[in-house]
Amino acid sequence: MHVSEQRLTESLNVGNEAEIHFKNIIVSNGFKWKKSNTYENKNLHFDCRIKDEKGVIYKVEVKAQKKINSTDEFTSPNDIWLELTGIEGYKGWIYGEADLLSFDIANNEFILVKREDIVKFIEKKILENGYKTGKKHYEIYNWPGRKDKLVLSKLEDIKNEMIYRIVK
Repeated sequence: MHVSEQRLTESLNVGNEAEIHFKNIIVSNGFKWKKSNTYENKNLHFDCRIKDEKGVIYKVEVKAQKKINSTDEFTSPNDIWLELTGIEGYKGWIYGEADLLSFDIANNEFILVKREDIVKFIEKKILENGYKTGKKHYEIYNWPGRKDKLVLSKLEDIKNEMIYRIVK
């Protein structure tokens, strides 16, 4: 199955809007922000660097809210798609070089989680679920004819299982 040009454009626009909202929130909270270059974004899987009040620099992958099904009218703020394998068959963004993953969870609100914590969490959940394939939570999903592999996670599980920070 080939992703339509229209859907790809819509997805890129939504992602770019999330990155802009994230930048505005981070800067208003006193962080410094710097956009990653194309290589870092596409190959190393991080969208920006942020520098906190102590001078610590973090590489961050920013994710917009997604629909559970492409035909859904609205996004699902309670669910997060995690990419194990990208559309070209290479490692997905959860295995990239970002220190933090930032998920858009509400208007002008993002949750920041350590990428390594997400990897441990999702690998444990997939194992507990017996490596099932499908589109339910913690099942491995891929579009027919594509190389990407995704897992749907519950935001509430992420909040309950790991340390996180909300920025707004």
